[in-house]
Order: sequence, then structure tokens, then C-alpha cells
Amino acid sequence: MILRKPKFAICAALAASCLVLAEDKPDRVEPDIAARNLKARVDPTTPPLAKAIGVGGSVVVDIVTNETGRVASVTLVSGHPMLAPALIEAVKKWEYIAFLKDGKPWSVITRVD
Repeated sequence: MILRKPKFAICAALAASCLVLAEDKPDRVEPDIAARNLKARVDPTTPPLAKAIGVGGSVVVDIVTNETGRVASVTLVSGHPMLAPALIEAVKKWEYIAFLKDGKPWSVITRVD
């Protein structure tokens, strides 16, 4: 015997879970505003091989901070594959003063170049 849930119950459960996820979505903050909250920064170092063969340029990442101001995730947007890992590892160590929304700590997303 196969038990089947009514379709409307499944749809209701999906809709409720989508609402919960939407509420927890970080707000996008412009880089210059986010920089004002930066309290600890680790600068990336150019990998020796990239330096030796003259690879240069900028790397762009999006970062998400959690409610405490720590970097929770880093996503590569653009940049040379030899340079990107150094920036990603450095940015993971950055710390921000917690961003506030309605007086409460809040997760944000911003771009770092």
C-alpha cells in the first residue's frame, strides 16, 4: 500500500520553507559602506609562480558575513586562476564590525576587489 500526501500539503510546506529562507537572505551592502565596518584585514600575497611569470591583475569576490561579522563564505566573481586562491584565503580571515538591521546583527553580502 502506498501512502500519498495531498498535493496542497506539499505545496504549502514548500511555500513555508521558501518564506523562511527568504527571511534569512543577507542584504547586499555597497563595498565602500562595508569597508567602514572592516576591523581586521589580511592582505593577500602574490603566489611565487604567478610573480615569476608576471601574472597580475585584480580578483573580485563576493563575501557573505554572518551576524558576528565573520566571513561566512567567499564566491569568486572574476580574476586570474593563479591569483584567486590567495585573495580567497586572505578574505576568509577578515573580520567586520557586525552589521545591524533594525538594531539586530545581520548577515550581509558585499563585493571585494
